[in-house]
Amino acid sequence: MPTDNANANGQAVDFRDSGLNKTFLKLLAERQEYSQIKKNAEAEEKKRSQTLCAMLAEAGHKTVVTPDWRVTFVEGVHTQISKQKLLDQGVSVKVIQKATTRTTYETVNVTVNK
Repeated sequence: MPTDNANANGQAVDFRDSGLNKTFLKLLAERQEYSQIKKNAEAEEKKRSQTLCAMLAEAGHKTVVTPDWRVTFVEGVHTQISKQKLLDQGVSVKVIQKATTRTTYETVNVTVNK
């Protein structure tokens, strides 16, 4: 999305020299606030899920139905394939490249300025 200008090469530009207005700062502050709300909510959701799982296990039930919800204890494993481990096992780079799915996207990455 960046245009072909002098700073499209990845060099950081000071906001004061960027040509962006205060709306940018307002949107950035709102985004960061929502990001923190989301992190806090996800942490609270995780705590509740752990407690609910423990309660289901203690009661000896896998699924419980309430008037509003169907709650099912689910166990799972997240797996991720390591390209380095495949290389270590002798899988060629070409095979790994052919088997790799790439998805493009655009987003903003916001980090704390140190």
